[in-house]
Amino acid sequence: MLAFTKILRFEKLIQNRVCLFRSLHKEPIPVAWEKPKIGWTKLNFDGSSKGKAGKASIGGVFRNHKADFLLGYAEPIGRANSIIAELAALRRGLELVLENGWSDVWLEGDAKTLLQIIAQRRQIRCAEAQRHISHINLIIPEINNCILTHIYREGNRAADKFAQMGHLCGKPQVWQHIPPNQVLSIMHEDAEALQLLQSISGPQSITILTLSMLNLDDLPDLVLIEIICRLPRESAVLSLSFVPCFQGSVSSNTPEYQPIVVGACISFMLPNHEFSA
Repeated sequence: MLAFTKILRFEKLIQNRVCLFRSLHKEPIPVAWEKPKIGWTKLNFDGSSKGKAGKASIGGVFRNHKADFLLGYAEPIGRANSIIAELAALRRGLELVLENGWSDVWLEGDAKTLLQIIAQRRQIRCAEAQRHISHINLIIPEINNCILTHIYREGNRAADKFAQMGHLCGKPQVWQHIPPNQVLSIMHEDAEALQLLQSISGPQSITILTLSMLNLDDLPDLVLIEIICRLPRESAVLSLSFVPCFQGSVSSNTPEYQPIVVGACISFMLPNHEFSA
């Protein structure tokens, strides 16, 4: 959880560095869960962090090309923010991939920024998050074929349900072959490729920042990631600015400039806001 003082510092930066206001008027996007190819196993994963205490949990679900339930998992992980919860959910899912010997695996989650960091094998300065990322990057090469994709949360409802169930679990739980009753209706709708419209409710006036205007010493990479993860999904795509990479936080083979997407909605960053990444 970000310290409240850091949030106030960022709020001050926003007030002083706003470069553009605009309203977004976009059509809702139809979203549907997609089955993997024959012979492939698909993992949908999610993390959840709630309230001032930052109580977190993780969950995920494995299905085959027929959308049949193979395995689900849910567990509490103590205090953690949404970033750590998402990474822990993927890490636990990958460990289960190895335990079950699945060789062709499709990984899918709804935290787009974190998926990009993993896919690009970038490094970040937060030690706890980097430990998860390093472990994930060690496991992925052990899988014969592995793809990593983003899905809007409307297509990740089964994983979200398992993550929410994790808050109620006293210890880690795994379900094999027979799913819990709580996810049956969602899994049936996913199998039927039910389309749901991506939610676009919420503020329509978006503050768009150009990161090159900000002092990156005042805005560490983990703060940026936390902000992006907490944005309402309708604000996810805001403005691309080619700016210097986070100072020294990426490997030497990373290009000097990276496209960064960022925006701000202070009400979604207050510590008492309950959210699921």
